This record gives sequence, C-alpha cells and structure tokens, in this order.
Amino acid sequence: MKTLICDCNRTMNLDGPALAAALEQVPGVDTDGLQTVHTLLCRREAPAFQKAAKGGDDLLVACTQEQRLFLELNEQTEGARSVQERPIRFVNIRENAGWSRSSATGEPAAAAAVLPKLAALIAAAQRPDPDPVPVVTYRSQGRALVIGPADRAEAAALRLQDRLDVELLCTPQGGGRSATGVAQRRDRLVHAGTPTRITGWLGQFEVQWESANPIDLDLCTRCNACLEVCPEGAIGLDYQIDLSRCKSHRACVRVCEAAGAIDFQREAKADEGRFDLILDLREEPAFTQHQWPQGYRHVPPTAGQEALWDAVTQLRELVGEFDKPKFFQYKQKLCAHSRNEKTGCTACIDVCSAKAVRSDGSLKGKTSAVAKARRPDAQHVVGGQGGGIVVEPFLCVGCGACTTVCPTGALSYQTPTAPEMGGRIRTMLQAWRAASGLERPGAPIVLIHSQEQGTALIEELARASRLGRRGADGQVLRGLPARVLPVGVWHTASTGLDIWLSALCWGAAEVVVMLTGEEAPDYRLALQEQAALARALWQGLGYAGEGVRLLDAASPLHAPSGVQPPASGAPLERLAELDRGLAAIVADHTRDRAPLPPALKPATFTVLPEKRATLELCIDHLMAGAAAKPEAIALPGGQTFGSSPFGTLVVNTEACTLCLSCVGACPQSALADNPEKPQLRFVEKNCVQCGLCETTCPENAISLQPRLWLADEGKARKQLRVLHEVEPFRCIRCSKPFGTLRAIESMVAKLASHPAFAGAGADRLKMCGDCRVIDLHTNPNEVRITDL
Repeated sequence: MKTLICDCNRTMNLDGPALAAALEQVPGVDTDGLQTVHTLLCRREAPAFQKAAKGGDDLLVACTQEQRLFLELNEQTEGARSVQERPIRFVNIRENAGWSRSSATGEPAAAAAVLPKLAALIAAAQRPDPDPVPVVTYRSQGRALVIGPADRAEAAALRLQDRLDVELLCTPQGGGRSATGVAQRRDRLVHAGTPTRITGWLGQFEVQWESANPIDLDLCTRCNACLEVCPEGAIGLDYQIDLSRCKSHRACVRVCEAAGAIDFQREAKADEGRFDLILDLREEPAFTQHQWPQGYRHVPPTAGQEALWDAVTQLRELVGEFDKPKFFQYKQKLCAHSRNEKTGCTACIDVCSAKAVRSDGSLKGKTSAVAKARRPDAQHVVGGQGGGIVVEPFLCVGCGACTTVCPTGALSYQTPTAPEMGGRIRTMLQAWRAASGLERPGAPIVLIHSQEQGTALIEELARASRLGRRGADGQVLRGLPARVLPVGVWHTASTGLDIWLSALCWGAAEVVVMLTGEEAPDYRLALQEQAALARALWQGLGYAGEGVRLLDAASPLHAPSGVQPPASGAPLERLAELDRGLAAIVADHTRDRAPLPPALKPATFTVLPEKRATLELCIDHLMAGAAAKPEAIALPGGQTFGSSPFGTLVVNTEACTLCLSCVGACPQSALADNPEKPQLRFVEKNCVQCGLCETTCPENAISLQPRLWLADEGKARKQLRVLHEVEPFRCIRCSKPFGTLRAIESMVAKLASHPAFAGAGADRLKMCGDCRVIDLHTNPNEVRITDL
C-alpha cells in the first residue's frame, strides 16, 4: 500500500523518513511513499497523486479535506483503476495530529512530538477492511400520515404532496375553532380522531385512532352549511364539532339531512391504517423513548417553521429502499435474562433508548404463533425463542449500549466487531511504541469519540488552535495533545470493559471516552457505571491514575471568576473547555506521581469474540504486573443498568434446604450440585451476577455480592468450591441416603394438611423412592383399583 502524506502548505511539522523508519517495525504496515512529504498534494503536486493512482497499488492519502477532489482526479486519470476495483483510503493527520501546539511553549508541535501519533494513525488506516455485516432493509412507498390540528396538518401536506401520498389525521383543536382547516378540494384522504396506538418504523407503521366526531368525513360534502347555521360557532373548517361549545340546537343536523353526514347518536368509531412515514404535529410525541423510529418526525407547535421545514425535507427523501447495518449479534444460549419465567438480568432492556429490546421470558422456548402471523418477516427478529430477549433490528439505531452493559456477551457489537475494534487500537499502540521507543512512560491516552459530533469537535478545536484562538481564560487553544490518540466509533456507548481494559493492557496510559451531548441520558449513566467498574479494577490492583474516565464536551462551563464569559453556548468557549479538559488529563500523566509497575509489559493477546474470555485475559495480565494483589476487590453494586459482571453469592445456610432450584436456573453453569452428596457448589469465574438464582430460590436464601476474587493468584475463582452442604437424610425404612433433613422437614410441613399424607402417609415422605412404592403395594389398608 502506497501512502501519500502532505504538510498542507507547511502548516505541519512532518518527518517522512523518521515516520517510515518507525513503521517498518510494525507488522503489516507498508512504508512505501512515506519518505516523501508533499506540500500541496491537492494543488501543485497533484501529478504525484495521479502517478500513484496509475501504479496499481492500494492507495492511502493522509488528507480527508480534499477526499472528493482526489476521487474525482482518480476518475479522470487515464490508466488509474476505479475506486470500485481499488478503493482509495483517507486518514486525517492534520486535525488529529499536525495542528496542535506544545502545552509548554504554545508553539506548533514539533515533528518529533507528533511522530508517534502519526505512525499510529497511518498504521490503523492501513488495516484490512472489516468483513461485511448483514443489512436491514427498509422499504417505503411514500404513503405518509400527517397527524395534528387541521391548520398545521394541511399546511404540511401541501409541502409533501408533490412527493408523497399524504393522508391527514386531524386531531381535536382543544377548544378553538379551526381558522383555515382542511383544503376545500378533496385532494387527499382526511381522517378525524385521536390516535390511540402508533407502532412500527419506516415502511411499517401501524396507526390506530378513535373518532367521536358526529360528522362523518366520508359523507361530508364540505358544503359548509353546518358552519353557517351553528349559532355557537362549534364547527370549524376541520369539520369537527367542539362538543364543549355545542348547545344541542341541532341546526347542523337539519341542514345536512340530505347528505346525512352529521349524527350525534353515532358511537365512537375505531379505525386503523398502515403507513410508511409519519409527521406528528401534536404537542407531545407518540413515542416516549429518546430515539424515535426511523420514518417518524415530531414537530410541536412551539418548534417553529424552520423545524417543520427540516422534518418535511427529510421525509420527502424517504421513498424507496434503504439499507443499514445490522449492528448487533445475539446468542441466546449465553443470555441471562430469564429462566423458567423468572427474570434475571434486564440491563439491555433498561438501557436501550430506541426500545428495540424486549423480554421474551414468558414463552418458555416456544415461538409465538401470533408473532409469526403478524410478522411474515419474523426471520429478521433476533431472539423470540423464549427464555431470553427479542431485539428488533428495524428499531435498533446502532448505539451499542446494550452490548456494553451485557455481562455475558450474549449481545455483541458488529460494526465493528470487538476483535476488529480491539485490533485497530492494538495496531495504533504498537505503532506508537515503535515510533516513540517507549512503553509506559509517555504512553498515549486513547480518546474514544463519536464519528460525527466527536470528529467535528476535534476538527474545530484543531482549526482554533491553528489560528491561535483564545478561550475566556486568555489561554491559547492547543488542539488535540500529542499524547492523545483519537479513535472514532459510530457511537461512544458501543465500547465497554473488554475494549477499555484491553487498551490498558496493550500500553495505553488511560482510556478517555468523550461525550458530546448526542448520547441519550441513559447511555451517559451506563458509561459512568461501566467506567466506575473499570476504575475499581484498575486502582484495586494498585495502578496509578484513573484508568478509564469520561470527558464531558457537551457544553461549555462557566468562565473563571472575574472573567467575562462569552455568550451562553458560544462555540469557542465550548472548544476552550474541551481544550482545558484534555490538557488536564495529559497533565495528570506528566506531573510527579507514583510510576506504573515496571512488570506490566504490553500484552500480546488479541480481543476475542467472547466478551468474558477477553475480560479474563485482561484480568490475568493486569494481575501479572500488579504491585498490589489483594484477596478481593470490591466492585460497585446497585447499578441502574445491570450489575457487576463479577461477583460471588452469599448463601444463608440456615434458610437453604439444598433444593438446588438455583442450579437449574443458572445460565452460566456457575452453580452445580454434587451427585455423591448434598452440596451446593460454585465457580465464581462463571458468575455474571444476573440474579436468576436469587429470584428463583424459594427460601430467599441467596444474595449477590459484586467483587473480583483474586485469592491464590486468581486461581481460586476458577475452581469449584462448596457454598453449602449438609448430611443427607436417610430413608426411615432402608437407611439409604436421599435428600436433606431440612428439605424433608420443609416438605412434611407444607404437605401436612393434605389428605394423601395424613397419618401413616406422612411417613412415606421420609422414604426413598423405592421404599415408597413398596410401602404402597404392601399396605393392606390402601384402597386398590379393584375395590372401586
């Protein structure tokens, strides 16, 4: 792969030969082209790009600003392969690295300072493309429903009708008479009523509404005679009657006798329809979740005309077929949501901002016939086989928060997969070390940010730094620090413990997740809880620093005391606050502090598809280099979204009868019995703290205790240990051991009032299975079938 780098008219300090020499040490990286630093590759030196394009090798251009120009230039270059045959890759080294300033001098960063980051960015950009993922296809024929007061609904319909097949659902005006109402010409279907249920997504919306309007809009001729004769003015041009103003004169009924459209005795009518798109103009949206379904837009009356135009413009384009990635993979056998209609982990259901995840715990392994009948495309629904969850891919928007909070790995992110994301970060850290010659001292800080707003913020910060802009505190903005390594993802909630801890094991000084305000509130809370878990593990093993932290770049904070801040929400102050936050994080790793243990060398493992397997690799590696090896690390409990993925069980031995119902409920085989004697055994490594054992236990004898148990160098948590054991109860007839004393006593007490176990029958409960049968057949007092 040939790489073309450019210093953008000498605004960056680049050392091509040094960069090439560093990347020669990184496996899989091609250094061809790196020795030459161009100055105006997009202008005067464009022939150099054309020459490279005709060379036939894969091509990487270290510029994203002029991506469109280079693609057009490739098409116009004779002998160059098309991008369909040979895609051209692009990487941004200017805003991500070159346009930054030294925190010490405020001058543009020197070539040596940005060299490790440049090496990391280029190495990651040269990685092979990830495998394609399945897609979900929306099909829209452009049938749109506009819901709201007649005036606004008709105005919106006029802007949509040349592109979409529009219907109106006019809702009551709330005491006011419609001034303009619906159009006089019957150009479209008009319904009246109040929506009672709206479900679905782009191309598959189902709407139900109920109408108590005495005027039947199908029979109404819009002659307006009823409006003319109504003395109270209770009828508007939306042809609905405000019953709170109507005084029962019924003059409207008399003038409409021929058409028969007005009937005050008509019962409320329910109706329904299927639509591809919905424009909702009511005060409150039809959906309460943070992320609405694709194809639904809500514009309240207070939003203004600009918001309405934005919604109309978006809806006009939603006709045809649209593909999106299927962002997740679900493995039901790993799911700890439910067993035997008992509910355990609900983290994914609770956190999903699109309400794309729902429980399927009551079906007990049976596919719902009703669901099959309603959804001919049910093969797209993931789950639905009972005992777990159902994930609706048409509602999923790809945030990945469900995969982050999932303690078992039953839900995994696919765009990219954990191995692909981990491989990218690992490659970047390898390239960084090769270019810097350092392992822990001066190690990079991995900054995970969203590809949209996160990237935009970083680029704006770099531009402000390049121009020498100053914040409200008078400090020049320094841009993205040389030690901060940006990693863009579709959504910041899609990474979690396995990726974060792996990055620390590979040599990152810290992992920072940047929040920009585009996240749902629940995602922020989920990330805070996951970061607290990672921090507890990192610091519990004696490592210095935060390990993992969140950086809130959502809005500017107040200026320092005595400094007049700019206007609220000013972009420059938001950038200045981000700049100060990044500088503070870097300062945490440069000031005098306890050094990291020298024994913690960069790990060699890769991220595995199984989340818990990766976490085990991380724990083993961190333990190997830990200065402190406590017997146990207490982990945060009582979280909103799930619990700690590690922990133990506390069994009340006074209450436990060893019925072993918890063993059958455990989805991860953390609990086990002993065929030889009454024992409840436990493998702590397998426990995901889902709580199914706790909810299943009939005696309420089990409670969860989040922790990471590290006894015996971490080996103890991987072995079976006994939580509770008792001597077996012996058959009162043959002395064969069976059951436990507490279980037999409990059973006798519960069945004491049952006539089948009265008198001598109670003794059979104390017999083994064989003796019970013998006693039944040898007792002469037993009633036999022949006696009946």
